[in-house]
Amino acid sequence: MGTLAFVLSIGALVGFASAANAATVEVEMTNLLKFAPASVSAKPGDTIVWKNNAGLPHNVVFEDASKLDADAAKSLGKLLGKGETELTLPADLPAGTYKYYCTPHRGAGMAGEIVVQ
Repeated sequence: MGTLAFVLSIGALVGFASAANAATVEVEMTNLLKFAPASVSAKPGDTIVWKNNAGLPHNVVFEDASKLDADAAKSLGKLLGKGETELTLPADLPAGTYKYYCTPHRGAGMAGEIVVQ
């Protein structure tokens, strides 16, 4: 096996291992106007799934979405009745706390955060 082929094989394995280690974190959008849990921990590459089982109109708007995929962040801002919406955190997302809220219920305290490690 040539050196280039070996390097490409190792790179593919590392990429596969990273994808295999990605987790899915669920957050419920409740009829009590809360995100439950309000704070979740995640790593770059993980997927956050917001589930609205209550049917009230909720959305997810990040206070600063500049480090997220712009189209994905825009999609999260649309009001959601019953159902779910998700966001896969970019692989190069810096560690930090990413705060979000529900536009119609922000005044009632419907806010959450993702702590990226």
